[in-house]
Amino acid sequence: MSRLYPVRGLCVLVGLLSLVACEAAKSANPTAPSVAGPIPGVNITAPRALEPFAGQKLTYTGEPQTLLIENAGTTGVRTISLEIDVATDENFTQIVHHGENVPLGEGGRTTYRLPTALPAGYTYYWRIKANDGANSGPYSSAISFVVVPPVVIGAPRAVSPSGKVSTNQPDFRATNGAISGTTGVAYRFEVSRSADFNQIVAIVTVAPNGSGTTTMTMGSLPYETTFYWRVKGSDGTTESEYSNTLAFTTGDRPQAPNPTPGTPSADTANWTTEQWEAYVMDLARRVGGPVVSDAGMHAMRGELLAHGSDFQNGWRGDLRPRIFLPVPGCPIANRPDVPLCSYNRTVDLGSYGRPWEWIPRF
Repeated sequence: MSRLYPVRGLCVLVGLLSLVACEAAKSANPTAPSVAGPIPGVNITAPRALEPFAGQKLTYTGEPQTLLIENAGTTGVRTISLEIDVATDENFTQIVHHGENVPLGEGGRTTYRLPTALPAGYTYYWRIKANDGANSGPYSSAISFVVVPPVVIGAPRAVSPSGKVSTNQPDFRATNGAISGTTGVAYRFEVSRSADFNQIVAIVTVAPNGSGTTTMTMGSLPYETTFYWRVKGSDGTTESEYSNTLAFTTGDRPQAPNPTPGTPSADTANWTTEQWEAYVMDLARRVGGPVVSDAGMHAMRGELLAHGSDFQNGWRGDLRPRIFLPVPGCPIANRPDVPLCSYNRTVDLGSYGRPWEWIPRF
């Protein structure tokens, strides 16, 4: 029995030597999982944050954002993976997402999709580093980006004018559409003679009114004419859909008084050119509209006749932007058979579609 002890001791000794040999073999293999400490001579470079780039604005869509990373490198033989931090502060004390063991992508770059979407209205900071389970590389430079709400410019709704109206200078009213995530929105009103808007006669741009209803006013339109109009919003980059289209017909042409042929009253006939200029330009401002037009001249003619003046061709309805001022001792130039003296004080009022002017021709 005593001879068995050396044998048993020998077995124990052999077992211990084998275990030590196995552990030594494992330690000699740098890819072994049991290697926990840094391996001398291994250098892992910092990856680089590519997208979002510094200061980039990402529009919130409800979908998780995607990060693009330039891969790190290593001088070791162990496989490296990435760690990713996203925070709401540049010191990374408020981390909102941490990812680890992210495998490197092909082609020198890694695409990483966050598990959930980052909410809008915040500035975020992100950084990455690489490690191989034993060694870690430095963090990349921290990059900030902003998630902003989506731009919403809802279509406005056309309200009036619609149908037959009593005037040729209607106010155009639209109910504002929803607007968010942007500034500087303007509403573009389009007025056309045709329902397909191939004959646009006016385009007017105004800022949406904060009351929720936006009103646009333009110059005179021809009487007894049907028009179509619509409106849409734009911030210069994003546009809304068009509103509904409304049709309206301008009011009936006012009937000018039937003047009695004869000599104008002495007071208006003796007005100075300056007095007539002040009167006519005020009349144009009040009823003629901002620019020369047939509708504006028809609207002004009644008052002019009452003061002894008339437009060229007014007697036949084919008005021209030229008026004949009253001449003392001569009849009003409102019919074809007046003497030549009735045309001695002629004034041009400008060109169609342009502001009213005062250009004496005598």
